[in-house]
Amino acid sequence: MGRRPSLGGPGPRGRRTVGQMCMPPSTDRVAPVTNELSAHARYRTERAISSGQAVELDPMTAVERKTVHLRLKEFPGVTTRSEGTEPNRYVVIEPA
Repeated sequence: MGRRPSLGGPGPRGRRTVGQMCMPPSTDRVAPVTNELSAHARYRTERAISSGQAVELDPMTAVERKTVHLRLKEFPGVTTRSEGTEPNRYVVIEPA
């Protein structure tokens, strides 16, 4: 058996096969993670507001941090910022 054709080159994009490039990304795996992450962020936001102190979330990917920042924009009275260095960057939720 021969090797499957790939798009060559280093890195994750280079190792993707032609078939993977033609397939649309699956959304059924993304939604539960996003919903769970948003629910956890809202819970931690409520804790930050009630305690009056900043709350740090666990380290997460850039996409997850962006999701948290966007979801928490709709909460009045809190601000968010990212701290740390990759791959250990995390979101800090502060009462305004």
